[in-house]
Amino acid sequence: RSSVSTIHQIYCTHCTHGTSALERREGELADRMLGYSARAGSLEARQLRRYYRQIERYVYYYLPRDTPSEEKLRLTASLAPRRLVYHPSAGGLQAVAQVCYRQTDTQGRPGSYFAHVLFRDQRDNQPAWSPLDCLRLWSAPGWVEEDSPSLPFLLQPLGSLDQVLLGRRPAIDDQVLLSFLSTPAGGSFDDPAGVIPERWRRTDAGRRGDLFIEAFGGFLEITGTRGESLLLVIEPSVAALVFYGILRLLPAGAIRQQVSFSTFEANTDRVATSLAATSFCDPQKTDLRADAYRSRGFVINTFSGRRSESRRPEAQYARTMVRRLLEEGWGAVDAGLSDVESAG
Repeated sequence: RSSVSTIHQIYCTHCTHGTSALERREGELADRMLGYSARAGSLEARQLRRYYRQIERYVYYYLPRDTPSEEKLRLTASLAPRRLVYHPSAGGLQAVAQVCYRQTDTQGRPGSYFAHVLFRDQRDNQPAWSPLDCLRLWSAPGWVEEDSPSLPFLLQPLGSLDQVLLGRRPAIDDQVLLSFLSTPAGGSFDDPAGVIPERWRRTDAGRRGDLFIEAFGGFLEITGTRGESLLLVIEPSVAALVFYGILRLLPAGAIRQQVSFSTFEANTDRVATSLAATSFCDPQKTDLRADAYRSRGFVINTFSGRRSESRRPEAQYARTMVRRLLEEGWGAVDAGLSDVESAG
């Protein structure tokens, strides 16, 4: 039996009968196409099948809708947008996954995916995962990005999310966030994993801060309203950093614990997380549909500058917290958050 803290792993991708952990056929049947399945997992087949059914609907992947067809066979897991997705309650499971593009499926058809999922049962007697801890796993070295004949069928369960970091510093943490908000354009950023792309490094720090404050204010405006999301048109890595900043500057409690996120959603008509981002192959020419800026939720296109038409969030709390961070540092921020938490 699994202990309370056991975190299970599962790889989800397009399989043949021979490469699926749920089938594991040999001989002539091994090469026959099966379809999407559990490639590997840390449970025996019967249990793995049950959990795979619960998880499967959360680990889809599509390239941006403006991707030229010739790009589909050039893009790789590392070049295509990376999707880090977290759900605090996915049918009774807590689940965090990295979903990467896969050039072809097992039949050689272009456009597939490979997902590495960590999950555990929600139980009353254990603290829930923090979405902050899940965002610290952005691009962590322990994620598996692509299929390989050398992958075992049986994986080891994990004792903590930190194991995915393999002892290294997270790509996203307090220092990277502070650097994003404060380093002058063209300056030397504290960003060892290259989370901050060149376009943001060339942007004035004040403008980076304004964007963050507006996103934060927009999230607070829609929070608590069922089915509404903050949607950013932005690079997936910067989405992860902005989401981290929003959650880091909120007091621990219900708002933070109920957050779900996805750093890349190709289909923005049905966003299923409270924090979401999308990006395009050519963001200078492609935009969201016009009605996205008039619909529920709050939308910012960081390439065109276009915003939701009906909402202008106040963002007073966001502005105050960012000012405190920039002027007094993380110690002052944490003291303020502690005061809010103790006041309930």
